[in-house]
Amino acid sequence: MSTRRAGVRWKLHPIVTITLGLTTAWQLGCGGRADQPVKDQPLAEQVASEKSEDGSEPAGDATSDSTVSIATPANFDLLWEVDSSEHGDLYAIDFAPRGDTLAVGGRLVSLWHPGETKPFAELNEATVDFNFLQTVKALGYSPDGALLAMGCDDGSLRIWSFAEEKLTVRIDAHSEGVTGLAFSPDGLHVATTGQDREVRIWRADSGAQVTALTTDDDRLSAVAYSPKGGLLAACGKVATVWSLADGKVLHVYKDDLAFRIPDVAFSPDGNQLAIAEMAMKGTLWDVAAWEMKATLTGHEGPLSLVAYSSDGTLIATAAQEYTVRIWGAGDGALMQTISTEINGTTETPRDLAWSADGYLLAVVTDMGKIRIWGPAKAAFSSRPVEDSVPAKSTFPDPPAEVISVESVGPEPATTYDALQVIDLRTFPRPKGLEEANATGTQLFYSGENDAEQIRGFYADELTKAGWTAATAPIEGGVEVGHRTFEKDGYRLELHAGGSTVSLRNVGNYGVSRLPRYPDAEDVTADGSMNATKATIVDVEAFLYRELRAQGWIARTRLNSSGTEEPNDRSLRFSRNGTLADYFISAHSRGYPDKTLVQASISLAEDSLPVPSEAEWIEVDDTNRAMCFNCPLSVTQLADYYRAQMPTIGWTPLGDGQQSDSGASLSYLRGDDLLEVRLTATPEGTRAQVGDVRNHLSWIMQVAGGRTSVVDNTVGADEPKNGGIEAADVPIPQDATKVKRKRQSGVIQFETALSPKEAAAFYLEAMKALGWKESDNNLVDDNFVRIGWTQGDAELGMRASTSGVNLSGNGVLWSKAIPDDELLISFELWLKRNGHMPGLERLDDYVQEMKPRTLKEER
Repeated sequence: MSTRRAGVRWKLHPIVTITLGLTTAWQLGCGGRADQPVKDQPLAEQVASEKSEDGSEPAGDATSDSTVSIATPANFDLLWEVDSSEHGDLYAIDFAPRGDTLAVGGRLVSLWHPGETKPFAELNEATVDFNFLQTVKALGYSPDGALLAMGCDDGSLRIWSFAEEKLTVRIDAHSEGVTGLAFSPDGLHVATTGQDREVRIWRADSGAQVTALTTDDDRLSAVAYSPKGGLLAACGKVATVWSLADGKVLHVYKDDLAFRIPDVAFSPDGNQLAIAEMAMKGTLWDVAAWEMKATLTGHEGPLSLVAYSSDGTLIATAAQEYTVRIWGAGDGALMQTISTEINGTTETPRDLAWSADGYLLAVVTDMGKIRIWGPAKAAFSSRPVEDSVPAKSTFPDPPAEVISVESVGPEPATTYDALQVIDLRTFPRPKGLEEANATGTQLFYSGENDAEQIRGFYADELTKAGWTAATAPIEGGVEVGHRTFEKDGYRLELHAGGSTVSLRNVGNYGVSRLPRYPDAEDVTADGSMNATKATIVDVEAFLYRELRAQGWIARTRLNSSGTEEPNDRSLRFSRNGTLADYFISAHSRGYPDKTLVQASISLAEDSLPVPSEAEWIEVDDTNRAMCFNCPLSVTQLADYYRAQMPTIGWTPLGDGQQSDSGASLSYLRGDDLLEVRLTATPEGTRAQVGDVRNHLSWIMQVAGGRTSVVDNTVGADEPKNGGIEAADVPIPQDATKVKRKRQSGVIQFETALSPKEAAAFYLEAMKALGWKESDNNLVDDNFVRIGWTQGDAELGMRASTSGVNLSGNGVLWSKAIPDDELLISFELWLKRNGHMPGLERLDDYVQEMKPRTLKEER
């Protein structure tokens, strides 16, 4: 996340020391690397033709840390290595489609810039609702890099949106665990496999199931889409290829000796399918003719992984005999053998991934290592990271004077305003993009394209429409293939390159106009991320106050879960149709004594008018259901909507109904019907716009008399008799990292006890407390699942080598617990105390948080 520096030397590994020049964020994984090979030369030829400085062929060094034996020289050196075993076992890895980012999955998901010693971000239980009994076994970026899908061993599929900085999908995809996943080429769907005999396809935006392909295979382990989008392959006991048009099975391959098939991969052109077999071989198939074209032989153990380079000239395979091998995709010739036996320690590859330009191969192992191999000319960027441990923080008084950034410039655009400048649904499209997915503010296409022709087309058409090429870089920096255009203060961002094309209206408001804490120092060149010595509570309170002073309205999602981590905050504000998002993090790696603040600006896909007098709104994901309190009277608010709705295309259906106690107004736009319901309150008026009744609303719950508003298992499901207070649940003496999560109704901890020993402890403890053991319990060496009942109260315990989890309606939360003294966000504090959303209690919140401390562990 930091800026690059010229002339830095970064010693990545004893094999190679790389000199860094003026590299930019996109140069790793997206081309543009220093000394990049000739563009049109296939990678297989590039790496096979490189020579060492004295002109000789490079050979493996028996004394080096990584033994490399070369058949036909591919010249891939070990460029980078990092030990991530502190994060637990690693299972999955993927390069972002653009940029120098790696996602690595295990007990959490860590995001890395290769060349650094620590991840720059983590998606952990605070951000993606993990607990430490859940492990990410599969992950993958969407084709445009905007989403990251994670498949967990509890059977859940979770999708993280980088733009929204939140989890947008969390569904139970399979009954046991997710073993594989893949995005469709257009990024609209995610296919998953589990051991329940089905390949399931889900919508990436909502998690709704699209279809399921039923098999007789209860060992499904991987799934792959054809890049052309018409075929899907999955494997387990056999390899199967389906037609997605009609769901018919086209091809089935079964090893003669019935060995399992752990992995499959389509070539980038979709013409070839590679199959990794536990029979110590790989096979390459012509998909159309279904003929075997080549066999990959040479591994001395069962194959587990296979992947094509992005240009389709190389194939990487991994096997359980501690090697990774690189092959020519055309004839299956072995080009290089890479050993993962380092310093006498054998490490099994768990997953591998090629970078988007195909020059780098990343591998994770069962010992928690992440390594990247590539041609010696490949370059990384250096980002020094401070190597210190966070200390406990308490909260000093905020500075006496806090000065906000002056907001200079036009009002943030509404979505309707933006569509008057340009509507991407109707704007001309170049040849080949007629079927691109488009909304009013975004267009996206995945597939073969002529990037230069597309950039030229849009440059001409946008110029005709009055747009001019921007002279300044876009927020966040310029990437390969990016062009920006400006008109009337609005900006369009065009990306055309690789297999994707995107065009996005980013609105008329820059992140530089947002408020920032007075002593904040830039971390990124564009100012979107900064660091301050202020506490996380001071920063949070400052942003609420200053954004409100600028006319921004705090925004909460309807049905939000209320789960969070004391060290982090995610805040969203809206002003007209423009969204300002903040992610605040304390005790981050590299900044142990500071609070990191990251800001971003986006344009809502749709927006409804909200009066400036409202301080806080609840909105659903479609922006068509909204609830808020307002000091205006019913008459004033009704007049506001009568004036505003027609300006954004909504036609009133009559005059509606109105009295001093409330009003009901109806509007029509196309086929969409929208109702505005207003109710008088002692403080003013409560507004419900759209169908709020189908959502769990914080405002409506408090209005209904709830004294605590947190979406969890506590309250409505509480037993009438039986149960045990969370503070009184027995915990082993050696337990560490104990977390009693009131908002999710869960107790978690780590222990030196084995799963069986933990089971024995709780069987004895719960029996002594009068609980009855349930039937159908499971106790083995690596995993335990036990249930108990007391009256109509239920309590469940799960234990693995990673820790213990206790939950159920039998865990009661009326007594104080240690975690009650940890920091919580202002929003969660309001919800726990049954307060309406608003800023009038912000000072009370800050005073209550002052004595509390942050968690040290990250």
